Amino acid sequence: MKIYNLSGYSLIGLHIAASATFRPYGWSIAFSMAVGFAYLVFIWFFGGVYLSDVMHMGIAHRTLNYRPGLSK
Repeated sequence: MKIYNLSGYSLIGLHIAASATFRPYGWSIAFSMAVGFAYLVFIWFFGGVYLSDVMHMGIAHRTLNYRPGLSK
């Protein structure tokens, strides 16, 4: 296993463990882990996929108008 895979999976595991540890009162461990994982997937999608695609389409294909300092 490569080191970046190990560190990535470790961070996912730590995030899920933290979600279970710091859960709100009344939530079960499984539910808090599921909510934590869903939040992680949402943030990954929004921050990683959506924003990079918007920046790519806007700068490379000139489909959006950015301020001059942002695209250079």
